[in-house]
Amino acid sequence: MGKFWHALRHAFAVESEEYELTEEEKKVLEQFADEIVKRGLTVPTILFAQSSKPMSFIGSQVMLILRPIIQMIYPTTMVYDKLQSALEKRKGLEYFIGILEAKGTK
Repeated sequence: MGKFWHALRHAFAVESEEYELTEEEKKVLEQFADEIVKRGLTVPTILFAQSSKPMSFIGSQVMLILRPIIQMIYPTTMVYDKLQSALEKRKGLEYFIGILEAKGTK
């Protein structure tokens, strides 16, 4: 009976360590944020990101669907893949918004 309760306790767990951002994903998100800040699009990007937070996983899956088209334009999609991987995690968009807010106030 102990195994059952142990399994039940973790049955509805949402977060785990596999959903943590890797250092490579953080680096890609920081580079992406740098480009947005450089172009002066910090506020619209934060507004869009905040409003689309509930749909971030679906957006990352759309990026996965569009990957073959992106590969036709850019032969190496390593950065694109890391960005897609970071955005499919719950903490990815929060981390990205935090970076934008920190860099946008400088």
